[in-house]
Amino acid sequence: MTSPTPLPAVTMDRIAEVMREYDVELWRDPDDDRFARAILNDLQVLWALLDSVLIVRADAPTGVPSKQSDPTLHLAAMFQNCSAVGTKALVVDTEDNLIVRTEAEVQIFSGATDEQLKVSLKDAVDKVMSAHPSIVQAADQILKERRGEENSAQESPEN
Repeated sequence: MTSPTPLPAVTMDRIAEVMREYDVELWRDPDDDRFARAILNDLQVLWALLDSVLIVRADAPTGVPSKQSDPTLHLAAMFQNCSAVGTKALVVDTEDNLIVRTEAEVQIFSGATDEQLKVSLKDAVDKVMSAHPSIVQAADQILKERRGEENSAQESPEN
């Protein structure tokens, strides 16, 4: 019985090469080669290469102050998490304004062929990018429903 040939390790050089095939030039972190960034469709995208997983993360800064207590974006992210497979959505409040963040993970512990890496990266980037419009749509729907409830409450006669 022969041992299978080990798959090539996933490195940031290989990730950058694959992303170039999609006309995306990554800006590598000069202090830590595990991180690279790019701006795609006005979203700040991060590739974080950890020991066993590659995280692809897309951030959309909002104009909503972090100290605001309106839960709309949080609810919209929760709806996204309930309906999407392979993507996590959250709202980050560590800056002055809220940030809507989506993340997808690519398992890389055992390495990947060039084709596997290309398909996995495309899938992860597509997922984090497509989640943002869904979150905006969910937030808009929540706001419409809330306005409708407020209007109904104002129109109903008091007893």
